Amino acid sequence: MSYFIYVFRNYYGMTPTEYQERSAQGLPNRDSAASIVAQGNFYGTDRSAEGIRL
Repeated sequence: MSYFIYVFRNYYGMTPTEYQERSAQGLPNRDSAASIVAQGNFYGTDRSAEGIRL
């Protein structure tokens, strides 16, 4: 398990994969600001192109 996933899981209480699934389902997140940052990390800086390919 990578360090990022370890820290992420401790902070959010779920793995990044589970977090992405919840985000895709449109469920409310604990922290919208952290949500935006996390999605930026997953999809890269160009979210208009990468974010569509979930």
